Amino acid sequence: RHAPALSPRARPTPVYTKARPGPPGAPGEFDAALLSVDQDASELSVYRMPASPDKPWELISKVPCAGDTRLCCAYVPGKQEPVVMAGSVSEKMLKLCHLNLIEWLSAKQSGDKETPKVPVVEEKFSRKVGSIRPDRTD
Repeated sequence: RHAPALSPRARPTPVYTKARPGPPGAPGEFDAALLSVDQDASELSVYRMPASPDKPWELISKVPCAGDTRLCCAYVPGKQEPVVMAGSVSEKMLKLCHLNLIEWLSAKQSGDKETPKVPVVEEKFSRKVGSIRPDRTD
């Protein structure tokens, strides 16, 4: 009942960040978020899952992206946030992105009016799809 209102053509991807490490051998605490690519609006929305099911999901940020973008998260041992690979057929690009979710969630939680200086999803590296499989013609 409090889930974010997503477009029927949205592509949601759940994401987990390690909020606080636990004692050795224990998993620790995680924050859950939702990345959603809206095909019609050509934008990526980032929502935070509330700690209580009685509260609504909070919109953290919206950023432009190609509507046909597909996301894949990779969790790296020892890192608090996953990296995201974003691929778009229309852009013919693959992008490795860093999530700055912890910084954005912290700013929202503390009530900061100013948004963090880094984007919530930050492109670190990109390359043309054809450069990965040169035997194919795209």
